Amino acid sequence: MPISREQFEQGLDNTAQQRILKFLAAHPDNAYEPSEIAEVTHEEKLPSEDSLWRGIALLSLTWQNHGILEELVKKGLVDKKIIKGVSWYCIHKD
Repeated sequence: MPISREQFEQGLDNTAQQRILKFLAAHPDNAYEPSEIAEVTHEEKLPSEDSLWRGIALLSLTWQNHGILEELVKKGLVDKKIIKGVSWYCIHKD
């Protein structure tokens, strides 16, 4: 299956990276915690009701997103700051 030129140039290898970048690019003036990003970018994978199962699924997706976010930081596409022990991520601005 082909990938877009943008994916090729940015070295994006999966759709989770694309979803995260698209979300952050749509909100360039805000920074988000990994759990906030996971909740928005993986809504279809979370149980609809607010329950223990939703919390467990969100925790798992947040952990998966953490690695993806760190890759995007290394590529210079996303910025990261730790504020009072909490990691925050936003789209990189030149």
